[in-house]
Amino acid sequence: MITLRCTKKLQNFLGVQLVEIPEKSTAALGDWYANLVPTCIGNLILCISEKSLLTVAIPERESSDLEKLFPARVVNLLLMIGVHPAVIQNEIRHYQQIQYTKTASRSVLGSLNDFSRMFQAEADMAGDGKSSLSLSDAEYKMSETPCSPLDYNNPADETIKLLGTKETENVNAPHEFNAFPGKPNGNDFVLKQINHSQKTILEDDFRESPLPQEPSESNFQEKPKLEFIKGQELCESFFKEIAQPILKKSFPTLRYAAGLIGYGSDVLGFDDAMSTDHMWGPRFLLFLPEERFDRSRAEISAAFSTGFPYEYKGYSTNFSPPDWNDNGVRQREHISEGSVNPLVEYHTLRSYFESYLGWAPFEEITVSQWLTFSEHRLLGITSGRVFHDDLGLEKARKMLGYYPQDVWLWMMASQWKMLAEEEAFTGRCGLVGDETGSRIIAARQVQRIMRLCFLMEKQYAPYSKWFGTAFKQLNIAAELSPVLERVLKTSDWQERDRLLGRAYTIAADTFNSLGLTEKLDSSTREYFDRPFRVLMADRFADALMDAVQKPDLKKLRPPFGSVCQFTDSTTVFDDPALADRLKSLYK
Repeated sequence: MITLRCTKKLQNFLGVQLVEIPEKSTAALGDWYANLVPTCIGNLILCISEKSLLTVAIPERESSDLEKLFPARVVNLLLMIGVHPAVIQNEIRHYQQIQYTKTASRSVLGSLNDFSRMFQAEADMAGDGKSSLSLSDAEYKMSETPCSPLDYNNPADETIKLLGTKETENVNAPHEFNAFPGKPNGNDFVLKQINHSQKTILEDDFRESPLPQEPSESNFQEKPKLEFIKGQELCESFFKEIAQPILKKSFPTLRYAAGLIGYGSDVLGFDDAMSTDHMWGPRFLLFLPEERFDRSRAEISAAFSTGFPYEYKGYSTNFSPPDWNDNGVRQREHISEGSVNPLVEYHTLRSYFESYLGWAPFEEITVSQWLTFSEHRLLGITSGRVFHDDLGLEKARKMLGYYPQDVWLWMMASQWKMLAEEEAFTGRCGLVGDETGSRIIAARQVQRIMRLCFLMEKQYAPYSKWFGTAFKQLNIAAELSPVLERVLKTSDWQERDRLLGRAYTIAADTFNSLGLTEKLDSSTREYFDRPFRVLMADRFADALMDAVQKPDLKKLRPPFGSVCQFTDSTTVFDDPALADRLKSLYK
């Protein structure tokens, strides 16, 4: 028996009959307090344990299934904070019956109000595109928050302590409570996992499941000398061999999409052994329909946590909790018992594309959106692999495949314009003995030439860490890379100036081969009467602007580039909310 102590606001909303003198809750986490909390993305029913202050959230739209979804959310969060499945099953059997009554503790209500404000803040950031946290991620984040009523312990640790003291209860006793009523074999979502001959066996009770033992330090150390596997290959085989069979068995009618896209060197194919130290391993993104998203997410998360093996091809499938002091980074942690905390991200198509890029999928993309999108993020979304698609993920990726013709022409014009601005300055600095200034400008020109090459070959350019690596994969790189490397290495400014002139000519010849404008002279010449070799790159910019057809781009003269062209600041171009504010530049 569980007592749910509702605020007056929630009582009126639910229309439930209150018990004047309620029975004492029999669960270790005690009574739960609940309130209806408005947020910018919809109302939430927040429920908080009076004993541990663990808090779960149920969307208002799911309120008709509150008595089913409430236990499901509790199970999901308990799995996320690392409670042993046997202990969860023992606790959750008390949630078969829920009685409603009024609130009784101002202290618990105060904590509930504190968490309400935190959920509202998370919702505001999600609505503004500043956060991609799911509801479960937010619940987990709150569970790690120190609370003064707990002597600055956090709800997760307090919960584990409370559940761990229930030693007198018989966790081996059989029971018939289904944590997710309405699903066949519903207890499969909170099952024990037995690792037997490298095979995962799921059982629908815990009669053979021991209570968790104190983990040894070796449980959390990665096995040495693993054979490195490229992340895309590892993740695709992990999904198809492990995750997809679970989805087919437990959710046979589910429509979903799955893949490895977005962030990560593995998505770009640039990962190596060093990449494996964080946010790398058997992982994938799972896209679910918007209808009943939170409920589906909770059920699937529980199924994966108990259904995944502890290792896959030698790599742990269990990951540490997010480190919020390091942007939510997670690392692989080996375990030998208990539930798995996998690196699976849950999204709807809309929530993902809006938070990651600031674009509602399948809507027409405006010129100002194209020019303020993070090019690195465009690369991440269109790279990687899609493992399964019932929802149109590939269609959305195709819409982002590359810049439309006029946007592309305008961006190339901008890049030629940027080259023109400093063509003569490498030599000028060298002539007055400013070797440092000459080198800095030469390096800047090298980067501009490289970005121009990405544009000419219609390839998105990654951010600085992978910029050079990706450039080497371009067709022009075989001829141009040796020249650019000599530009950066030489200590003689005249040789530097000559080599840059050679690089300009190679780029100009490649541009002429595209046939976008009339053929332009690709040879260098002196800068008026000064002894510096220049291409007069303005000519290429002007010719491209003449080829642009869209009036809203043609009026943007002189061309000054997309956000990613005119700034190297990751803070600026990698923040969809900030990029949205920069759209006014293109109006």
